[in-house]
Amino acid sequence: MDKYGNEDDLNSNVAIGLLIAGFALLLIYLAGTIVAWLYGNTSDDKALFNFIRPGYIAASQIPFLFIFSMKNNPIGWIVGEGYERLNVYHGFLAVIHGVNEFGLQNERGGIKIRGSVLYGLIALIALAAVLITSFKLFRDYFYQTFMITHILGWDDSHFGSRSKQRLESSERNVTLQSIYRMADEINISQDGREKGVDSSPFRVLLEGPYGSFYEDMSQYDSVLLCSGGSGFAYCMGQLEAIVGLSVKGLRKVTKRIVVVWTLRNPELIYSFSNEIEEVVEIGTKCGIDIVVKIFFTSQDVKYPSDIVLANIGPELQACRPKLKEIVNEMIDTGNNGGLGIGICGPPGLVDHMRNVYRSLSKVQLEMAGGVSLHW
Repeated sequence: MDKYGNEDDLNSNVAIGLLIAGFALLLIYLAGTIVAWLYGNTSDDKALFNFIRPGYIAASQIPFLFIFSMKNNPIGWIVGEGYERLNVYHGFLAVIHGVNEFGLQNERGGIKIRGSVLYGLIALIALAAVLITSFKLFRDYFYQTFMITHILGWDDSHFGSRSKQRLESSERNVTLQSIYRMADEINISQDGREKGVDSSPFRVLLEGPYGSFYEDMSQYDSVLLCSGGSGFAYCMGQLEAIVGLSVKGLRKVTKRIVVVWTLRNPELIYSFSNEIEEVVEIGTKCGIDIVVKIFFTSQDVKYPSDIVLANIGPELQACRPKLKEIVNEMIDTGNNGGLGIGICGPPGLVDHMRNVYRSLSKVQLEMAGGVSLHW
């Protein structure tokens, strides 16, 4: 059961599936390097003749090491993943590179564990430990071990570097450069000489998230707009756009809009109460059924005044939204004209809606006339 009160194991199943696929890919790559190392190279005579082969294998990893270490790497563009997801392959290739370097030395006459070779072996073992503990399954069950292995070496190097700096000189000059920070000051150029001593109130406009959904939401018979906190500014723009197109007669497909808004601070309602009231009134005149559902996620909820609630007419609940039930209800009561879902909010809310979307059955998709998710 997730933090929204719904039983949904799809996210964990997908994570386990991706983990297994990643392990399989790494094992296949490792098997390929082992075959390249041992093929036709098992006897002593062949090993002496092909002693340089591990060096070639080690050198062949260098281009991939650089590619996977880059934030903007071409492999990320091809597979559509960020560098943080591909970094594990960078570490894996580094381990293969290091193992083959030791294999090259072994076939040249044996590994002599001293000096730089000893330090390299220690670094290789440390890298392998960091790599193994970086896998998500290991982090989930042994997070403290993962954290210690990642900060232990940095901790030692930090103490060493501080000691060296203290020995360089008896004093050290530090320059702190002051930079401008937005919102440190506000300048209002209006009758400064006459009103310099007045305490007149000023109206300030605070804007929310920018942008819009990539798809026209007014093409669907039913629309679900889900937002969290200030993300409502994003969905409010979509709500006004859909109603505005209907008023102008450009598109009158949408017949029902459900707005889901999760809040910690109920005072945010005052910021949008007039806009919501106006758009609900106009939408009703255009034949659009607009339902506003507000969920308060804070334990100590102080509800807004009855006047504001009366103007908006929302459904209020002091809990997290059960998105799966809301989506199922919209599909069951829809007219097979398509369901468009738009969401803007914290990552947990967005991920939960994506899981709900992925869990829809083929029958539900056909019943709704197609379901599309945008965030």
